[in-house]
Amino acid sequence: MREAFNWAKEQGMLHLSEAQLAKSVLEPVAYKRAKEIGNLWTTVGEAATRPAIFLWYTDLFHKAGITPDQGLYRIAKGATDYAMVNYHSSERPMIYSSLGYMGEFVGGLTRFKHNLIEQWYTRSMNASPIKLRDAETNKFSPGLKAPKQVGSIAAMLGMAYFFQGLLGLPGAQEADQVYQEVTGKTIRESFGEDMEQSTYLNGVLSAYTGLDFQSRMSMANVIPDNPVAGLAGPYLSNAANIMAKGITYAVEQDKASRNQFFQAATPLGLRGFLEEGMMTNAEGYILDKEGQRKYNQPRGVNEKGIDERTWRKWMGVRPLRERIEDEDLYADDKAYKKMSDRQREAMRKLRSAINLNDEQAQTKAIADYQEAGGDPKNLRPNIKKIVEEQNLTARQRRVLAPKNSVGSLNKYKEYND
Repeated sequence: MREAFNWAKEQGMLHLSEAQLAKSVLEPVAYKRAKEIGNLWTTVGEAATRPAIFLWYTDLFHKAGITPDQGLYRIAKGATDYAMVNYHSSERPMIYSSLGYMGEFVGGLTRFKHNLIEQWYTRSMNASPIKLRDAETNKFSPGLKAPKQVGSIAAMLGMAYFFQGLLGLPGAQEADQVYQEVTGKTIRESFGEDMEQSTYLNGVLSAYTGLDFQSRMSMANVIPDNPVAGLAGPYLSNAANIMAKGITYAVEQDKASRNQFFQAATPLGLRGFLEEGMMTNAEGYILDKEGQRKYNQPRGVNEKGIDERTWRKWMGVRPLRERIEDEDLYADDKAYKKMSDRQREAMRKLRSAINLNDEQAQTKAIADYQEAGGDPKNLRPNIKKIVEEQNLTARQRRVLAPKNSVGSLNKYKEYND
């Protein structure tokens, strides 16, 4: 094993990845040190697991009779790269390779998830009997079948249940978005409040600790969340976001823009220290960018006896309930926007129906407005306004509708005076 460990060290397997090791030669020293601090826990986790998996595969293949002269270490490294995903360009799926240099950036968004989906597929196929060809006839024979290999897919299912839960499985986020469009509710809402922190939805580890390990292990979004990040890649989009926040802070020179800039510029591994120092009040409540309470409960020691503030600072893991609150607020905002859009569309149809004297369309538009959550008390003043504007020109109607700018408000005031 000592010889195998030395070989792995020579190949750069003790670092985060061979690709990053090669690229780091061209990086400035100060930037390299800052990145090492920000990615400390990621590096520790990778360095602690990849060599161990490599040595485990080495021992496995050695017991199977493969010797170093037959490529034992190279075979073990290939198995390790497949199991843990090697991010080198030669290991990328073809969709990223076809993008050339940009594929190196774009692939960083979802490459691991796409490789994991391939592993799910391969191991699912290995769990079912595979027909084999007869050596003499070169035809598939019903009597010749490869043995089922259910151990690997069973292990993947067990690990997914422990770390990810149902809502952390590949494609769960996209499925939830489709489900919201069809039903108007999230998958979590459909399970009910009793299931909000269940092991089935969040994984065993997150449910029993009350900490959001699920989001750190989740494979839910197989498509980039942000179209800009999908086109420009995670590095360029993140750099652009930091630059934009920096410019805003330089112009505004206030605490709110300062906090947003520091939050954008702080690596994820150090985000807990930033929250503790600049975005937490004396009672332990996390504050939003306007300095208001963000969540219902302060961070502290939870019912499991776990210090949430310590885990957030040193491990970057926040309480699970905060993530659930964020998801609920996002779903509520989407539902409100959709409802508001439907109300505006109903009022547009009502305006057309009144102007064209279409009574049937008026009745339907009023029903659509109320079905979309519109207040019936607002119908009378809106109808009155539509009638008053009926004989105005487009320019006059536009003047009647003030925008948010001071000039628009003044013009509206002058017109009415």
